[in-house]
Amino acid sequence: MTAQIGKREAAKQAKRKRILEEATYLFSSRGYKETTIQKIAEASEISFGSVFTYFETKEKLLEAAILEPLEEVRNHLLVIDYETEDVLGELRRLISRNIQLFSTNRVYLQLIQQVLGRPESHEEYEEIARVLDNFFNEFVQKVIPLIEKGQQQGRLKTQDPEVIAMAYFGFLNGIRLTMGLDEDHILWEKFIEPAYQLFGPIE
Repeated sequence: MTAQIGKREAAKQAKRKRILEEATYLFSSRGYKETTIQKIAEASEISFGSVFTYFETKEKLLEAAILEPLEEVRNHLLVIDYETEDVLGELRRLISRNIQLFSTNRVYLQLIQQVLGRPESHEEYEEIARVLDNFFNEFVQKVIPLIEKGQQQGRLKTQDPEVIAMAYFGFLNGIRLTMGLDEDHILWEKFIEPAYQLFGPIE
């Protein structure tokens, strides 16, 4: 009995994951208004009513598609060793990890941009916008201490650390959203150096 329950639960979770994946792709490529529950159901190869077994409304489905992967993104994006004395080396490691993450999450990042890129969406999707704004601010605040440490060591040029951290995030976001590169394209590795130069390294 326990094994059967476990299999049923695993099947339910697999179906929910498939719905989220298809919804993320459709929301990202067609936009929220053009994506219907019927289209999501067809893409997921399930019945229309089954979608509502897992998500109460289309709004709740969008919220899940954006917010649920965010914790995993946070765990990869915001890993910084503040104790190291090798600030320039840590910056390079941070940039390499961040670019790898951005290179492999095109669809998801396009979906986020649909919310952040439209001012009216901050009212329409208030909770999503609030969480994403908080994530952006958290990212900036996490990078600032590393920049400040590098400046104190004389390894980075004296610049406004907050502006540099914001510019760095904008660089990552911009190259992912404006370039239709496959995740294994050689250019991703070449983007590490210009990203590094944003911090004003003194070597």
